[in-house]
Amino acid sequence: MSRPLGARKPRGDMKPTSPVAKDDRNAGKQRTEKADLLDRMRERIHGKPDAG
Repeated sequence: MSRPLGARKPRGDMKPTSPVAKDDRNAGKQRTEKADLLDRMRERIHGKPDAG
């Protein structure tokens, strides 16, 4: 009988040095950098937003 699609084998203890954890950190860093870049581009295109 096959496993349900959501069930996965345990991957063992996740060490902070594992490649998956490193990829997660890099993805988070890229997400924040992309958000900052979009904010800067928005300011450049539309001018600085009015405070209120």
